[in-house]
Amino acid sequence: KVLDTPIKFLVALHEIGHIITPPNKYSYIDEYDCEMFAIKFAQLTRIVPRNHLQIYIRNAKIYVADNILIDVNKNQLPIEKVRREIFRWTLPQAKLRYPAKTFNILHCL
Repeated sequence: KVLDTPIKFLVALHEIGHIITPPNKYSYIDEYDCEMFAIKFAQLTRIVPRNHLQIYIRNAKIYVADNILIDVNKNQLPIEKVRREIFRWTLPQAKLRYPAKTFNILHCL
């Protein structure tokens, strides 16, 4: 696949983010921090073609939204404690991914 190498590179950057960023209590914050590390590195260096970076960002938003739901549903994170800036970053993709009922619960943030 043509997209394999740039996307794999961004995933590797994400994993490096896990090594260099301090751990948080909730996984959604860890994953957001690592996604931001990978995305900002790619933007600053311009090493990843823009169209590949856009695909990665779309998938990163879904991944972080998934982790928000996991932390809320399984790790006893009170919904009102979800960091607003992270939730809002995921919104465009969360709206597409989740049923309206789930999205409406999170939309109160």
